[in-house]
Amino acid sequence: MSRHNKKDKHSVTPLECATFFLRNVVLEEETFDVHAGVIELQNITLRPDGCLSCVLPVTERFANRNRTLHGGMIAYLNDVVGSAAIAAAKRDFNTGVSVEINSTYCRPAPMGSKVEIVAKVIKIGKTLATVQVDLKLLGTEKIVATGRHVKFLKTSAM
Repeated sequence: MSRHNKKDKHSVTPLECATFFLRNVVLEEETFDVHAGVIELQNITLRPDGCLSCVLPVTERFANRNRTLHGGMIAYLNDVVGSAAIAAAKRDFNTGVSVEINSTYCRPAPMGSKVEIVAKVIKIGKTLATVQVDLKLLGTEKIVATGRHVKFLKTSAM
């Protein structure tokens, strides 16, 4: 499976793989993720439609000077939750390296609100994986941001 877990990848459920990825793999020693700080994502679920869903409370720590969710945090969530969705789909923590990440910012998420992050794997091919990540104000259909994340998957020929 990977150096993070000795289990065979077929003995781990996709949700276990995604949750482990979000709680452990992104927090390895001396990486950007550690210095950015631990994010406490809530309600991590793998929905029946295959989408990975979780919730982030918008706290002062993740806010900009306008007291809304910072755009850099939105891009970070696009990266991390999108990667976790790939981990769940592949049942493998090795999600490759980012080739492209884009975010479109639609409306502010005020401090004190909660944002639902939904990541849907569009395609996993031989060398690339593509994920769509949407952030909505929890309990509404109001889109805060939408993004796409493309990752290069290491191939055995390399």
